[in-house]
Amino acid sequence: MAGLYELWKERALLSVDDLGMWAVGFVSAFISAFLCVRWLLRYISNHDFTIFAWYRIIFGLVVLATAYSGVVDWTNP
Repeated sequence: MAGLYELWKERALLSVDDLGMWAVGFVSAFISAFLCVRWLLRYISNHDFTIFAWYRIIFGLVVLATAYSGVVDWTNP
């Protein structure tokens, strides 16, 4: 919703010449989302979540290690 509000505020910058660019963006986003969701549903129907669980555990340990050592400041957005 915030993006839509920003688009509405800056509507004076939009022109009819940009419709082709918007159409290509919408179509490519739809196709890529469709293919990704299709692949993900097919993958989870044939596999378990063991790799995902290990990935999350390792990533969590990396975040904790970098936060503890001060390499990355995870408190500032």
